[in-house]
Amino acid sequence: NGDVFLSMIDDDKYIANNPRKVVQLPERINNLSNIKMIDCGIDHVCCINYIGDVFTFGNNFSYQLGNNTTENSLIPQKMENIPLIKFISCGYFFNLCLTFDGKLYINGQLGGSIYPMKDDTYKTPTLIHSSGEIDFISCGGFNVIYRNKSSKFYVWGLNLHGSLGISENKKIIDRPIECLDWPNNIVDIKPTRKYTLLLTADGCVYIMGIMYYKTVGISYAYKHQSPFKIKNLPYIKQIHCTEYIFILIDENNNKWVYEYNIINVHKPRINILLNKNVIDMQLKGTNIAIKEDNNIILKILPINI
Repeated sequence: NGDVFLSMIDDDKYIANNPRKVVQLPERINNLSNIKMIDCGIDHVCCINYIGDVFTFGNNFSYQLGNNTTENSLIPQKMENIPLIKFISCGYFFNLCLTFDGKLYINGQLGGSIYPMKDDTYKTPTLIHSSGEIDFISCGGFNVIYRNKSSKFYVWGLNLHGSLGISENKKIIDRPIECLDWPNNIVDIKPTRKYTLLLTADGCVYIMGIMYYKTVGISYAYKHQSPFKIKNLPYIKQIHCTEYIFILIDENNNKWVYEYNIINVHKPRINILLNKNVIDMQLKGTNIAIKEDNNIILKILPINI
């Protein structure tokens, strides 16, 4: 019915002898209803209702709420001066809004104060693509990938370790650049700050950028500035990732887990049994939301880092 529930993690509370963060029980947000889509940045949330109105709340230090201020808001506010939106995707300090007729708007700062970019402050919804040709968008922490109706992909933003998969050896891509050597028939893209995953219609997974992982007791490292096909995988139907972990789900619902694991840097541990009842999941920041069978209740499972 489009109701929205908020579950927060209390960073200040810890279970005795267990360093897991405490997850608060979900609470319904009273002034949000008829919502069809939600996405989150680091500290801000964007929602779209079935009409196409956009509502935002959370931190606003980079103007990511799109209301021409830097005042935070705990109450969802309708975004003004923007057409009806069919899809939204959030980066850390910004969001992209795709209209029903293929136009693209941005709010916030793509690079923020961490990776400053030229002309990168959008205080209100700003039209950045008016051609009406865009049909897919996906945002990483500080970068953007989008596709037009001719199935051409473009990238823009932080290209740390070649995570945008283009030949130009630049840390910052300050204008959209077409991707010329990507595989055909891409059906899903999951970008992060350090690497990006591509899933093709034939169940193959490609990676670009840098990702260290440990699986079955053996450590590996991927570092590629163009799409590199991950070998020895079955047909993959879903890809999910954050900067620290990616999980691939194959056609038999088996889970292939790759952890970010560099000695003395990060050693995430996942307190979760990835069984075959899991049919969908969402990874964001350092948390995993799990959906089992057809139950609507999600398990929120923090990754310990």
